Amino acid sequence: MDHDDVNSSDIEYEPTANEFAGAGAQSVDLMLGRAVENRLESKKAAKQLQFVQNSKKTMYINYLWYNRFLAFRRGTLRIPDSAVPIGEHLERFLRSIVSSVVPRLGDVPSYRWLQQGVGHLVNAIVFHYKDFTLSSHERSRIACTLNDLFHAGKLTKDVARDKHFVGAFLVQKLSSALFTDALRNGTNSG
Repeated sequence: MDHDDVNSSDIEYEPTANEFAGAGAQSVDLMLGRAVENRLESKKAAKQLQFVQNSKKTMYINYLWYNRFLAFRRGTLRIPDSAVPIGEHLERFLRSIVSSVVPRLGDVPSYRWLQQGVGHLVNAIVFHYKDFTLSSHERSRIACTLNDLFHAGKLTKDVARDKHFVGAFLVQKLSSALFTDALRNGTNSG
């Protein structure tokens, strides 16, 4: 056979049958049978979707930072809520918020507190503004803002601890509870 005479484009092959073509058929049939109801319900749900996180505490912290940011943009920068935030707005907010909060311990807020706050804030902004993005340049400037605030003494990296002494009575109760649990439920051997 002469290999120069064979052109693979001239040969037609039948596609192999997909053995999983029927996977999910029952749920697909049910879904299509409710097409109108599903379309209305899903549209309503999409329009009324709220920013929800795994826990109430996380939701509270996200909204805490988001509400602070919106108030800063409206009141200080005079930017309407409808305008998509940019990196500079976040930079300016961060410089202002550190002097507007009273830390629970110490004289200045912690670096980690502000860093985590930025994460919560960005999560909320991404949900509320579909066109919001931070370029690598803007992310770098926000990181530099955090470091600048730290070097200026407006943030601390020191671990702040509130001393709580554990009394002998509490230690005795904890030990007894652990011992009782081990007797009732056994212990892991590994």
